Amino acid sequence: MSFFCKKKFADSSGIRASSQSNPLLDIPTPSRLGQLLHRVPPTAARVQHRFVEILYPEAHSSGTFHRFGDALAFYEGEVKSFAFDIMSLSGDPALIETLARAYLESGKCRTVGSVFLSREGVDVAVHRGEGYRPAKPSHGIVDTHTRTHGCFADYIHAYSENGDIFGDMNGKGVFLYATRGAKPHLEELLSRNNLTLGGLDLLIEHQANFAMLPMTLERLMSNGGDPRDLKEAVTDFLANRMLTNIHKRGNCSVVSMQRLPYDLQRGALQEDVVQGYPVNRNLEKLKSSKIILSDSVGAGMCRSSFLQRL
Repeated sequence: MSFFCKKKFADSSGIRASSQSNPLLDIPTPSRLGQLLHRVPPTAARVQHRFVEILYPEAHSSGTFHRFGDALAFYEGEVKSFAFDIMSLSGDPALIETLARAYLESGKCRTVGSVFLSREGVDVAVHRGEGYRPAKPSHGIVDTHTRTHGCFADYIHAYSENGDIFGDMNGKGVFLYATRGAKPHLEELLSRNNLTLGGLDLLIEHQANFAMLPMTLERLMSNGGDPRDLKEAVTDFLANRMLTNIHKRGNCSVVSMQRLPYDLQRGALQEDVVQGYPVNRNLEKLKSSKIILSDSVGAGMCRSSFLQRL
């Protein structure tokens, strides 16, 4: 199930939803959702995790969601959904229906749940699509893969103190999520497209910092073999099948990775050595890449990737 959480100047203290297999659910929702305090972490991720806690009470009561490795594995094995927020000046809930239908017709989702909040109240709906025969494109963006892990939603959050708003981040938790979460996520996307990491011409990874790049590759390539061989493989892949600009542009969040193809084509990238790793060593060949995988991590916490065939 995928969740859409639509927020528009809501003044609701809770969401009530029913299902055939569960009793009436109370999902706390803060008021004044248009404010930053109620968007970081995203409300949709918190709603998602509250559903998970109710649907899987044993995992909740046993503390599964307070242990990073167990929580990640549980979400990857049992939850398999994503959640995001939308803010719009439109007060028409038809916008949600349009988005839900697009996901259903794409074949990416079988069920979409939406929560529409407005001054008039709260509308909870479940959207199901039947009879659609989606056609997978042969070129361009051929596949996407998005997952939200609401159990980690508070890794990045805003808080208020004496009238000012500050950000707070669990740096270790975010780094673990960004690096350890890559393997199950990308393996699922690649395997359903009959690909492996070695079959990619270019991998564009989120660059919150440089250290996460070789660490992510180590997780992706690790097979229990000789650590020296792993180190060599990581170094080669990072130098020849990836692009790096974090050491020049700094952390621009996902924006930094979006600039990478542009910087490549206009010749703005240069060979360099960062933290002992050679980078940008194969720029001319990468300009003609045909199979490209882009992978990003965001607050929520969420991971989203898309595969291109050019």
